[in-house]
Amino acid sequence: MYRYDVEYLFRFYTYGIEKHFHQHVFEDFQQETLCDHEAGQLYGLEKFWAFLKYSREKPNINSKLEEILKNYRNLEDFRVDGASFPQQFFPTKSNHRRIDIGLGIGGGVINCMLYNVDDGHRAVIFDCFQGVKLDVIEEGTHFMISWLHRPIIFDIRTRPRSILSITEIK
Repeated sequence: MYRYDVEYLFRFYTYGIEKHFHQHVFEDFQQETLCDHEAGQLYGLEKFWAFLKYSREKPNINSKLEEILKNYRNLEDFRVDGASFPQQFFPTKSNHRRIDIGLGIGGGVINCMLYNVDDGHRAVIFDCFQGVKLDVIEEGTHFMISWLHRPIIFDIRTRPRSILSITEIK
């Protein structure tokens, strides 16, 4: 789950207040940072810490926020290891690998079993045991057994031809 809107808000606070400091906006920044931290997120706290570190302004900071920030001395302190989040957010690599392999094989099998007959084309099926089947396949996406069937696609569109004539037509 990515939080574009909240992260955009914190970037606005960080860079906007740095350029044009307004006390009431800074107070909102502190309040949103506290709410974000209480929700278990570090992004707002990291942006607030960066603002305090790099800004020329030295405003008064909320005591609760100041207490939280004592644990963060540099940017590396904001790095999160997977242990602090529930396991459901970071499944093991082996689970991902199994899922990826299964999806890849399944997608490949399905891709081999489908074929398209474009507009203006028709197809007949060649069966390895019965030969050419009598059914004519219309336009669209169709199913086949890849090791048993092979579609033979024909272009049935009419093409204009120029026929030379000795007499002139008016």
